[in-house]
Amino acid sequence: YHVLLKIIKMKYSIVSCAAWVPQGKADLNPRKVEVNAEDLKRIIGETEDKLNSVRLEDDASDDDDNNDDSEDGGQNNEAAPEDAMDVGEEQETKENITDGDANDIDKLYGFDKYDEEEEVNIGEVAALRRLVVYADAAEDPLLSDSCAVAAKEEDERSESENHTILPSDNLIAVGHVEDDAAILEVYVYNESGDALYVHHDNLLPTMPICMEWLNYNPNNLDKPGNFVAVGTMEPTIEVWDLDLIDGLEPAFKLEKKTKVVKKDKAVKGKAMKGKKKKTKSSGAVMALAWNKAFSHILASGSEDGSITLWDLEAMEESESVSCCSGRVQCLQWLPSDDSCTLLAGTSAGVVHVINCGAKTDKTWQLQGEIEKLLWVKCPTARETKHSAVAHPGYCILVSTNEGMVYCIDVNKDEPVWALHAHQQACSGLQLSATCPGLLVTGAEDGKLRVWDTISDKNDSSITASTPKFVVEMIPQVGRILCLTAAIEHPFVFCIGGDLGDNCFKVWDIRASRDVRRVFCPRLSLPIDSDGPDSLRLQQQSEGNSEVNAPFFGGSSSSHGRHRSRNTASKRTSQGRINKRGYVEK
Repeated sequence: YHVLLKIIKMKYSIVSCAAWVPQGKADLNPRKVEVNAEDLKRIIGETEDKLNSVRLEDDASDDDDNNDDSEDGGQNNEAAPEDAMDVGEEQETKENITDGDANDIDKLYGFDKYDEEEEVNIGEVAALRRLVVYADAAEDPLLSDSCAVAAKEEDERSESENHTILPSDNLIAVGHVEDDAAILEVYVYNESGDALYVHHDNLLPTMPICMEWLNYNPNNLDKPGNFVAVGTMEPTIEVWDLDLIDGLEPAFKLEKKTKVVKKDKAVKGKAMKGKKKKTKSSGAVMALAWNKAFSHILASGSEDGSITLWDLEAMEESESVSCCSGRVQCLQWLPSDDSCTLLAGTSAGVVHVINCGAKTDKTWQLQGEIEKLLWVKCPTARETKHSAVAHPGYCILVSTNEGMVYCIDVNKDEPVWALHAHQQACSGLQLSATCPGLLVTGAEDGKLRVWDTISDKNDSSITASTPKFVVEMIPQVGRILCLTAAIEHPFVFCIGGDLGDNCFKVWDIRASRDVRRVFCPRLSLPIDSDGPDSLRLQQQSEGNSEVNAPFFGGSSSSHGRHRSRNTASKRTSQGRINKRGYVEK
């Protein structure tokens, strides 16, 4: 959280969060919103009202501060004339310096005329008209009629193909911050077609911190939707429709009801009645978790230490839990058919397992802040009769800002094992969705490390022993801020960082020979292959800072980030993969 705040103040280009969309959940032909004048006027008016309310609140707080300052008797005003004299003397000193040698330097190098605009030659500008690229090829006089028609048909076909979502496509919702702009980018990823490109994007009001995909549609319970909930620096959760292109506002918002608090203020020993002030939940939304068993429930964790359960059907707060100490930085529901058990990690280093139905809570105190946590299927973990929480056959994996990874058996008071995975904060912790024993961790030092949790062939449980190190990789995205495993692809992960234009990548870790050697036999896949993907895999240099073969690299900058489906397949037919993840001939 502190790293994100520092980065946003420095106006970097970063990817702070991402969420995979399962195959087949998106509409094959996403609809494009058409905003009429009335809707646009309404949105502008709502934005202005919101800005005005914020200004009024700021002015009211400033007035209170000024009243407090006036009680001091105005002593600070006496020093104003002296300060004014100091400013005048400083200005006079600067003018004396300007009259000296600096003028000669300006004349010598022409600095005094540096900002002056050169005269524009109208003839040269007119000549540029011959270089105009026409939006409609049929209007280009330099093309014949047949060529114009063919070019137009090709553009329409390519546009239609890139717009269509194939059944084999995955969508990836990505939270991207570039300077002062916060963007929700929707990537299309196709493993078999070698495609990765931005399909569409939407502007967000402030920096995104967390994301969670969900298909619960409150407007049509009979038809599942394709939504992503976004937690930002504001206390409000925005839920965006990923099947809608060029949307100006989210599908709906989740925000707590406004409370009216009356505050009295004492001035000079007399009680003065204060104005009624509207207050909302303070703090950013740090974590989100959607309950797949009860699909109308969404949990959110806040900077103020509270956990809120939202009823998506009513679009309002259902219940609030305030048992946590410190910021709630990560949440996950127990993946069972009747889950009401919520896993939470806080900045105070406390892991909570909360049974929301029985209102019971069990905790573990660890060193450092909790960065990420996961429920892990564990056949040896059996629920006891006296257990305070329900956990049928699951253990917990936890990572901290001290680079540690812990494994917790819910029936025990201490972690089963502890692994010093990284030297810096372990900001990424992911298990492969379909490959047994494949654990990937990422850290703020920019490194990915792959671990094998099945080190004992006789016992496949994650609690049997500490994971075995397999290989280290450097995806070159800067500090790793998010790491998310693909749902259908066992070796594919998307990685977000803070390295400017190269802050997002989708990586097939089979590029490592060690990964293939350890994990491919478990899925009956060949260790070495002469297939079409052998080129992109053999380019990977393991554990080297000059790594230049990520499976795919997606530039998240505002310029040139869109890659079409056709272009991607042509570029990977031959050539080498460059440092940005693209193939060069």
